[in-house]
Amino acid sequence: MSSNYTIVIFGGSGDLTRRKLSPALFHLHSSNALPSNCNIVSFARSDLTDDEYKQLLRDAAADEADAKPEAWNDYASQIAYIHGSSMDVADLQLLDEKIRNQNATNSEGGDDRLYYLALAPGLYEGTIDALHRAGMLDESSGTRRVVIEKPFGTDLESAHELNDFIHSRVDEHQVFRIDHYLGKDTVQNLLVFRFGNTIF
Repeated sequence: MSSNYTIVIFGGSGDLTRRKLSPALFHLHSSNALPSNCNIVSFARSDLTDDEYKQLLRDAAADEADAKPEAWNDYASQIAYIHGSSMDVADLQLLDEKIRNQNATNSEGGDDRLYYLALAPGLYEGTIDALHRAGMLDESSGTRRVVIEKPFGTDLESAHELNDFIHSRVDEHQVFRIDHYLGKDTVQNLLVFRFGNTIF
């Protein structure tokens, strides 16, 4: 049985999505590395139409889009933009309904979702709590994964507190933590410096 895959990006109009996430997803799409039944839903507070949002993404990835115009148009056709607050349960319930309606065209498929929190760290707890209260983390109709981007707390104590809060709303197997700064050249050079010098 084929499944429906939905990538929901919270903070969809932000800098991280425009400069990093969307170009990366376009690269995966143009390389046929995304599932065939994969849709991308961007969710943010900016008051934009679908067309305005897609133009925003295209402007940020102009070189790649110009190089592969047909692939970009196909990628853009899989994107939807929804205006709302990630901490408002009513807004999330509308989002949930739209995803279910979108997936209804493939009624025999599952409903697998990845929620990407491209948000300011101060919004993590409120968003996860709202997702929980809206019933959107329940896995009875498909897998649910939450990707938490950027700093996970400001120190060990705050990281433990955030972790405890997350575990009160979602199971550990559903959570993926990522900090893109670990891939920065400065950090990579430090690792090379460390292991290339036995004195350290």
